[in-house]
Amino acid sequence: MGFPEMIRSLEYYGISDVLLPFILIFTIVFAVMQKTKLLGDGRKNYNVVVALVMSLAVVIPHVLGRYPNPDYDVVNIMNKALPQVSIILVAILMVLIILGLFGANINIMGTTMGGWFTLIALILVFAIFGNAAGWFNAGWLDTLIPDY
Repeated sequence: MGFPEMIRSLEYYGISDVLLPFILIFTIVFAVMQKTKLLGDGRKNYNVVVALVMSLAVVIPHVLGRYPNPDYDVVNIMNKALPQVSIILVAILMVLIILGLFGANINIMGTTMGGWFTLIALILVFAIFGNAAGWFNAGWLDTLIPDY
């Protein structure tokens, strides 16, 4: 069995409809509960129970088809939104890598160039992602950034 077949079998067993949303909601709720100490200090076991109940309360109605309108199904909304959020996070990470590579605190004649490097990095990342998404169909950008 190859990797693509393994992914298809995991999808068949409901990894994207059950397991991944459950883990994501559980992790976020638990982290917020731990950080805010809503139930008090040292209440980790209660925070686990609250996170477990909240994540099950989202996933179980999805699995059983109990949402009255599929447009309001939280799992469907998450599955539609997370790829776009991931693209934004990757773009932000790329900007930070470019800034770290060139150094944001370069002093030339007493002025820092961090703002200029940030602007250039943002433009470059926008151009790269825009070209990959097909936003720029013709022109000089296609020759600078080849489409693979």
